[in-house]
Amino acid sequence: MMIKLDENIEISPKIVLMNRFVDIVDEEMIVKFLISNILLVEYNSFEKLREIKNNVLGCLVNLDDYLFCIDFQNNDIDNKVSKMINNIKSIKNFYITAFTVHNFRKIKEIFIKQGIKYYVRHENSKDELINIIKETITRVDHTESFRSSLRIGFTDKRYETKIKHREMIVEGIIKDLSINGLGIEINNFDDYKNLHIGSFVAINLDFGVLSLNIQRGIIVRKDNDNRIIGIKMDITDKYEIDDENKIILENIIKTWITKAVRSNNLNIGSKELFLRTE
Repeated sequence: MMIKLDENIEISPKIVLMNRFVDIVDEEMIVKFLISNILLVEYNSFEKLREIKNNVLGCLVNLDDYLFCIDFQNNDIDNKVSKMINNIKSIKNFYITAFTVHNFRKIKEIFIKQGIKYYVRHENSKDELINIIKETITRVDHTESFRSSLRIGFTDKRYETKIKHREMIVEGIIKDLSINGLGIEINNFDDYKNLHIGSFVAINLDFGVLSLNIQRGIIVRKDNDNRIIGIKMDITDKYEIDDENKIILENIIKTWITKAVRSNNLNIGSKELFLRTE
C-alpha cells in the first residue's frame, strides 16, 4: 500500500494501530517509528479500524477508557470484558496487544485466557510504551520480511544523480531513498549495462538546495526493464558515508517525514489516513 506524503513523494510503511493515543505519544515518537518504517495510526472506532487492512502489523488496544466503564462491584464483569474482547478479536488478521495503567488481576486473567497479551504500564513512561509497541511488532508472525528503514519514493521530482564507477561517470535520476540505500534510474542503457551487481560506486545526489555525497555503496539489484539499480550502504561506516553527509541524509528523510506528520494526514489513493481520527 503506497501512501503519498505530497504530490511528489510516497512511502509504503507497515502500520501499527492504536484506538487512542496516550498523551506521551508525541510527534517525536511518531517520526522515530516512521523512520524505522512503522506508521502509528490512531482510530476512534472498530468500524473505522476495519477500513484499514493493508500493511497492518498489529493493533494496540488502550484499555483505560474501556475499564472506566466497568462497574467492578457488579458480578457481570466476565461478560462485559468478554464482550469487549470479542469486539477486538472481530478485527481479523491483526496481532492484538492490550495495555493499561491499571493492574486489575481478574481482567488481566480474562485477556490472557483469550490469547491476548496484556501489559500494565506506568502512566508517564514513554520508554515502557515504546517497548510495548516494539514487542507487538516483533511478536507478529511475518510471512515476508519488511524493511527496517523507511524508503521514500520519488514520483515526479527529477533529482539528478551522478555515479562514479572506476573511471566511468554515469548520470541518472533518483527513484527512492532510505537510510540504508537508494534506487537510481540510469539515463543511458549502455551505461546501465556496464554497472554490475557487486560493484562498488560513489554517488552524488543533487537536491537543488543541497547535495549528498556517498563515498561508497554496493550495487545489490538491477531492474533491466526500467534501467534501475539498487544501491546499499552502511550509514555507520565512515568509509561509505562521512559524518557530514550522514547528518544531511538523516535530515533529508526526517524533514519530509516530519512535514507529513505535522500535516496530520497522509493520502492513500483517493482516501486520507489520519494520524488522529475524529
